[in-house]
Amino acid sequence: GTRDGYFKEDEEVVNYIKTFSPDILFIAMGSPKQEYWIKKNMDALNIPFLMGVGGSYDVICGNIKRAPKWMCSMGLEWLYRLIKEPWRIKRMSVLPKFLAKVALERRK
Repeated sequence: GTRDGYFKEDEEVVNYIKTFSPDILFIAMGSPKQEYWIKKNMDALNIPFLMGVGGSYDVICGNIKRAPKWMCSMGLEWLYRLIKEPWRIKRMSVLPKFLAKVALERRK
């Protein structure tokens, strides 16, 4: 199933998702919003595999052009997106902090 990412109450969406009993859930709300949403709701969802896919759907649908292959092969696709969409810098700057929190949480 699908659901748009524009809602006020997490509980309503979590209950809606749970009616399908999925094994995999892709969340495309953009970073870092999707990562915070996953962290907040992962226990209530009880789904084995949750993944934030950010702008992947925009690329797949052709709304955004993918980085050149040489940039992808060098792990620089993020830089291409930043050059094309400079307003993303604020959102992207929180990712290292989020990853550190995830690493610390996994150690518990």
